[in-house]
Amino acid sequence: MVHRHSVLAAFLLLSGCAAKPEQSLMEEVALREVPEPRPKCQEGHGLALDEGIITIRPGEVLCITLRAEGDKVIPVAVTTTDDPNTTLIVRAWHEPGKPDTFMLLHNPLGAFLRYEATMFLPGRSQGEYTSSCPVLSRRMAFEHWPYQISSLKLGKFSLEPDSEQMWCR
Repeated sequence: MVHRHSVLAAFLLLSGCAAKPEQSLMEEVALREVPEPRPKCQEGHGLALDEGIITIRPGEVLCITLRAEGDKVIPVAVTTTDDPNTTLIVRAWHEPGKPDTFMLLHNPLGAFLRYEATMFLPGRSQGEYTSSCPVLSRRMAFEHWPYQISSLKLGKFSLEPDSEQMWCR
C-alpha cells in the first residue's frame, strides 16, 4: 500500500525540445512530492549571477536569494546560507561514466516557479533553448538530458499560481 507521504515521482518526457541538429533528443523532468535533503550551498560562485541570469555548470551547487515582486521573481544575490523561505538551490552534475546531465532545483516560494533555460553544449559558444517546467511551490524539480551540457543559463523567473495542470515550455 502506498501512503500519501511516500515518494511520488512523475516523469514527463519531452521530445524534440532541446534537439541537436544531427539527432532528436529527449529531456526528462521528474517532480517529487516528498521532502528531500537540500544540497549544501557551495562557496566561490559569486559570479554565477549576472543581471538576473544564473549560470550553473555541472559539479556546482548554487544558492540564490530570491525576491518576489508581483508575479516577477528577481534573483538578488548568490549566498552561502540557505534560508528555506527565500533561497533557490540549483545543483547540476554529470553521472560518472555517462554523458548525461542532471539539474535539481529547490523552489522556496509559495507558488510555482517558472524560468527559461538556455544550454551550452561542449565546444559550442552559441546557447540553445531547452524546455523547462515550473517547479512546484516549496518542492524540487529534477531535469535530465541524455547528453553532456557544459553550462546552463537560467533567467526570466516568474511565479505562476498553483494549479492542477502544469505546462512545460
